[in-house]
Amino acid sequence: GFSRDTATNECIREPQLEIEVNGQDAVRVRKGTSVSLTWSATGVAAGSCRVTTNTGATLGSSDSGSASPVVANQSTYRLTCNNDAGTAVSKESNATLIPEVIEQ
Repeated sequence: GFSRDTATNECIREPQLEIEVNGQDAVRVRKGTSVSLTWSATGVAAGSCRVTTNTGATLGSSDSGSASPVVANQSTYRLTCNNDAGTAVSKESNATLIPEVIEQ
């Protein structure tokens, strides 16, 4: 747990957010590929984290975890948490599609 000493008014922790697709900030994959999404957050308010996509889906609501979304189109995965002051902080990772082209 974490509690603030109101007498000393300790400074607010600096949030550290990480979210990665296949271990990277951004990947290029073929349509229909399942990717490994991992995230973690420290220095944030307990229970404040959400992992969402640009299509509005929620993939998780823990401060650390993983998911295996299938990339159907260009996707942005956003980890959003609140810091101790209640301000939202976020970090993103992206999956873009490799164009389906016929090799000549």
